[in-house]
Amino acid sequence: MVTTQSFRLLGKPDVKDIICDQVEGENVVVWEDIEQVFPGVKYITNGNTVISMMRDSNRNRVAPQCIKHYPGAILDVVLSTTISDNPLESTSDTSNAPNTEERPSASTMTLDLETEIVRRLTPNIQAQLRTTSNGFDLITQAAKDGQIDPSDVVRRCFHQLKAEMTKNMELSTRVVQLTEKKESQTQSFDQMALIRRRIQSLLTRKHDLHENPIPRLFVVLPMIHTSSLDSQDSFSNTFRLYFLCDCGDHTKSTNSETPHHIHLAKHEGYEITRPEEFFQKYGQYVLTVLQMLKFGISTEGTTVPTLSHFVEPVASCQTPADQQFLADTIESGMDLTIGYIEKVSEDKRDGTVRFAEQMEDSEALESADLRHMETFLKKKKDDKRTLGNLYRTVTSEGHARWICIDHFRENYQEETANTLRETTKLLKGSYSEKLGCAYVNLCSRDDADQLHLALEKTKTICELGIIFFWDATRSDFKRIRDSLARFHIGLLVLNFGLMSMYDIVARSRRYDDILDVIRHPSVHSVKVSLDTNFFQQSSLQTYNEYFPNLRHMTLHFLNDQDITGLKCMVAKAPNLSSLVLYGVSTRPLLFQIYNALAEHQTFLINSKDQSLIILPPTNKSELSITTLQDTADLLKFCGGRLETAELLENELDETIAAAFAKGTENGSCLKELTLKKAGRDLGRQGVKDLASLVARSALRKLDIHLENEEERARILESIQWKHIRELTVYMNEGNHGMGPLKALVDGLGMLSGRVEMDRFELQHVTPRRLLPIAQDQLLRSFVASTSLKQLLLHVLMTPNQIFSLLKTTNLSLLEQLSLLCEGFKSTEVDSILDKLQHARSLRCISVGNCDITEEQEVKAKAKGFTLSVFRML
Repeated sequence: MVTTQSFRLLGKPDVKDIICDQVEGENVVVWEDIEQVFPGVKYITNGNTVISMMRDSNRNRVAPQCIKHYPGAILDVVLSTTISDNPLESTSDTSNAPNTEERPSASTMTLDLETEIVRRLTPNIQAQLRTTSNGFDLITQAAKDGQIDPSDVVRRCFHQLKAEMTKNMELSTRVVQLTEKKESQTQSFDQMALIRRRIQSLLTRKHDLHENPIPRLFVVLPMIHTSSLDSQDSFSNTFRLYFLCDCGDHTKSTNSETPHHIHLAKHEGYEITRPEEFFQKYGQYVLTVLQMLKFGISTEGTTVPTLSHFVEPVASCQTPADQQFLADTIESGMDLTIGYIEKVSEDKRDGTVRFAEQMEDSEALESADLRHMETFLKKKKDDKRTLGNLYRTVTSEGHARWICIDHFRENYQEETANTLRETTKLLKGSYSEKLGCAYVNLCSRDDADQLHLALEKTKTICELGIIFFWDATRSDFKRIRDSLARFHIGLLVLNFGLMSMYDIVARSRRYDDILDVIRHPSVHSVKVSLDTNFFQQSSLQTYNEYFPNLRHMTLHFLNDQDITGLKCMVAKAPNLSSLVLYGVSTRPLLFQIYNALAEHQTFLINSKDQSLIILPPTNKSELSITTLQDTADLLKFCGGRLETAELLENELDETIAAAFAKGTENGSCLKELTLKKAGRDLGRQGVKDLASLVARSALRKLDIHLENEEERARILESIQWKHIRELTVYMNEGNHGMGPLKALVDGLGMLSGRVEMDRFELQHVTPRRLLPIAQDQLLRSFVASTSLKQLLLHVLMTPNQIFSLLKTTNLSLLEQLSLLCEGFKSTEVDSILDKLQHARSLRCISVGNCDITEEQEVKAKAKGFTLSVFRML
């Protein structure tokens, strides 16, 4: 394979590849070859470093003159007369292009333009004035001598003045054009500087293990087929997401010849199921990545190469034709994606302002955003690989990276991995090579010895979990502490159980060794579960060290004597993001803990089944699951910070509704809400409070099961449809159950276009009667206004009602369909299967209260989905 080196003129986007030669077995680029491609070359730079000519052992230049080969890098060529126009050049030291001089400000450039215009025009104007003055003197003298008619003099002067005015008009127009061009360049510089800041922020941001649950770098390209590239329908708003290998200096090994620049993962990519919603949420982040790939950049050990090198690694997972097609169309595909992002953008204001605001909004994704992004990807049912077929690693600084198998294998020790795999199996645990995590159960000191031996040769491990099932002594924990110094751990999970009966005297010192384990510098994130009496039997209050790596902590069976120690622990753990306390059984103790910890962080509290979950409100990487049990005071204080709430049976009354509404007056974080109430009504004010709660919450999931029909309808009227993804509604039977459906149809009627939802379930409280005609019509109107993934209709319907419903249903996204039938025959089931032949995403269909044949099951399987039966009494 021919080895090449990439070059570009400083400040220019075009890249040229020059073939390398070899000198004494080392790849080099001959200077004469560079001069042929770039006449007038003065010197070459790599970032801020000027590249020197190669020299021999006597420090003499090698003949012929040449420079060293830099794999994967784009070297900048500086000419003897270069005037840099590079829009990405800045005073930062992290670009591929060197910063040879500071770029002047916009005002300075404008002043220089005016000075240059005056300098160039002044000699011409002065010469014209001298000529005009001399000519006027001659003409005046000739008129006095009677040689010419004075009227001719006036006429000639007029024509001359008109000609001069025409010239001046042309000159003024030229000045305006030059000024506008310079202002446009200044605007471009501002935009490119903004792009550069966003790219640097994206590449240099450090992610701990819990912040990087799936790969963070990806690119989105339109799905364009070679057969339809020349047709108008070649781009049909369908996109594929490709993950990137996040390699760099952290993946390099000694004497490595493998390029370590960011590239496409060895994976065919994933189709995006809901592109418009995807780009509304992630569009600006995608825009930043696309700009990064178009311009290329090198910063803090990470290099983004030219597009030709960028697509090479996917060759192993695509046909040669598809690989070449991707290489040929990637740049135009990027432009199409950028255009689509701009099209779906809601901001239609001035382009420069909109561009700046979009780029400023493109912050790096949080872990919750990454997890949610996975729901937009269409994956094969039998694909058990990690996303992008990438491997999770952790750097020596404890930051998570997802890399391809080639870069993973470069630092891979197969023997060590096999030993660790066998050991975790022996210790009734688990090991994942791709995720880099190992979990073990230690039941004896011999088990601990086995683990120590397996970890001896391990350099880094992303995640290590240890559950202690034996009464370990102080010396056992000290050995664990010393073992951690040998390698880097992204996340350490410790679950301490039994106390040693033989270590009663040294209990407090024994727990001090646990504290040393928690704060060990080689561990970058800790999740710990401690046994009872930990705070009373440790010297935590006099312990002088902090626990910056402690992220998650679980404690069991606290009492009021533990509050002081718990408060001390929280105060010394500034990065604590979740605290789970089991065994808090009384409300007074609950509020004692809340008040004690509120001095350090404002916590969110949950009480259920004698447990307490406390989360800081600013934590975006954890989902605060909250089930409330008649704690109205708690809702008043913390209701605005709840993300998930279930109000069930006796929990739901007018007092609770009023408290929740009060707690969300200044804003609501609520994402999921379940309302289930049987028996007496909530009352007019209670319904009004719940409706206001729903109206001010960006709910993604709503499950409403209220016995009163009017209450259901009033609350459903308040839904924010642009956020809702899952909706479950229970209805009464008969014509008096129309209220909820009418509220849904009326709400959707206010919108333009279909609403995309993941799941809609409609269920009669006791499905014994057929769906009335009026309800059937409303249901069809609602379904026609939506695009659903899961449609679950547990209401009795006739064959004709179902056939009419399927005609109005958008089948393109439908993955699951559940129908409750009445009086169905085998032939009518066949008709349903025929009508679903265009539902390409369908995976499962369930029919209730009817029989299916084995032949129908085979027919469904041939269409790509399963057919099953369920019974409802």
